[in-house]
Amino acid sequence: MKSLAIAATNLRRFIRDRGNIFFVFIFPMLLILVLGSSFGGDFNARLAVVVESEGELARDVVTRLTELDTLNVIEIETEPAAVRGVERGELEAAVIIPADYDSAITAGIPVDVQFLARSGQEGNSLRSNLESVVTQQAVVLRAARFAELEGLTTFTEALAIAEETADNIGPVSVEVTALGEAFSLDLLGQFDSSA
Repeated sequence: MKSLAIAATNLRRFIRDRGNIFFVFIFPMLLILVLGSSFGGDFNARLAVVVESEGELARDVVTRLTELDTLNVIEIETEPAAVRGVERGELEAAVIIPADYDSAITAGIPVDVQFLARSGQEGNSLRSNLESVVTQQAVVLRAARFAELEGLTTFTEALAIAEETADNIGPVSVEVTALGEAFSLDLLGQFDSSA
């Protein structure tokens, strides 16, 4: 009985001080609200794209990047502006497509696409998105180059056929099946699980 009386007395003292009510009930809710609105919700990474080439292949890379749901693609005019945006944290990463992108690919010359990001996990994730897009385009380009090298048609005509064919091919699906029984640690003795 004494413990209930002591608890009731302490509760009355606690409630009398309005500062306690604010810091125990109201302040945590405000803090959750502020942090949730600042960091919560969906987040799409801001990726700057500097397109120095105005060719169709360079535009195709930009279009493929724009179609990704996880990215907010922003076209920027110059490389220094993109670098400054990444350095200041205004952008998560930047991609620079060089001026000779289309002409080099058409001529069969390797071309480098620059990727700029701050170090960290997010930069690696965005890099894999860019590599995925470039790989998708490279598959079509290789098919067109193969047709040209075999003497079947010109690279431009083969590219148009390869792009049309790639659009008509359905996605590959992978079915996963678990075989056997799941391994349980309950089957092991004390020494076995420790070892």
